[in-house]
Amino acid sequence: GIQAIPYPPFRLRLLPHPDWQESETTLLKVMRLVLCQCGLACIVLTWALIGALVFHLTEAPREYSQVIEMNRRQTELVVGLATDLRQVVPEEPVWRTTIEQYATHHEALILSAVSSGYPQRGTIWTYCGCLLFATSLLTTLGFGAPVPRTVTGRICAIVFAGVGIPVHLLLVLNFGLLLAVKLHHLSRVSQRKLVRLHRQLTNPKSQEEDWPEDIFTPDDTPPPPPSWIKFFPFVAIPVYYCLGLLLFGVFRDKTFPEVLLFPLDFTAAGGVASRYGPLRVAYAAYLEGAVILASTNVALLRVTATRGFTTLGIKLGLMINSHK
Repeated sequence: GIQAIPYPPFRLRLLPHPDWQESETTLLKVMRLVLCQCGLACIVLTWALIGALVFHLTEAPREYSQVIEMNRRQTELVVGLATDLRQVVPEEPVWRTTIEQYATHHEALILSAVSSGYPQRGTIWTYCGCLLFATSLLTTLGFGAPVPRTVTGRICAIVFAGVGIPVHLLLVLNFGLLLAVKLHHLSRVSQRKLVRLHRQLTNPKSQEEDWPEDIFTPDDTPPPPPSWIKFFPFVAIPVYYCLGLLLFGVFRDKTFPEVLLFPLDFTAAGGVASRYGPLRVAYAAYLEGAVILASTNVALLRVTATRGFTTLGIKLGLMINSHK
């Protein structure tokens, strides 16, 4: 059972090596400074902020001019309709025909605006909205996200995703593994304390006879992990979703069906243009937390996998030796 190895795989350091400034070459010094989790986090954060600024500069002017043009054409339709209706007698056939013609023109105007990315209300490509779009690209959780309409914006989106997604994935995988190992260590420490407390309560003895338990535990055979940590990945996801229900549903006074579907409020069709800036940034942070939680759960399942699960997978033909 190669899957049941109790020791986690290697991961990037959280901080640079203590002697990174004493590296032999400048390249090695830069690599040690950058290729750590804090260094990658700074790179990803800077990349997201720069990407949001680029999207704002490329898409916001077009959206602003589109809103002005839409308002101008609607005003022309209203004025034209009012002018033509004054020239006809009400309830005559020409009166109804005139109204139907302008209604058709207005319908065509709306369809043309929607197909070109006109927002329902508000503005999509504000800086906060662009930051949410950049986060959705990095996390690959941007279902229903707005799409850049300019050629420059689409090219920037491809470059942004091509560079940012691999770096972000590398950061999230290593950070999730770090959290999984820390949580695994915390569970073992708490388990030892609970066992020691239980023994003291059930079999009290003098302080002189209280031997440390580590003396009787071999270093190369760590104790099995607590049972609750095996169920942590399956409990953490519903709990995190309920947190989203509270933050983006209940606290915003949404009705019951809307509370359950709160992610749809941050899509282009769901009216993300009408959401104020801090709420969009908060949802971007929520998406990032969801990706980190998913990475942590995957790492926990790898670290806490038991030999029984591996044996069952081999019997069912679901697993194969990695060396084959």
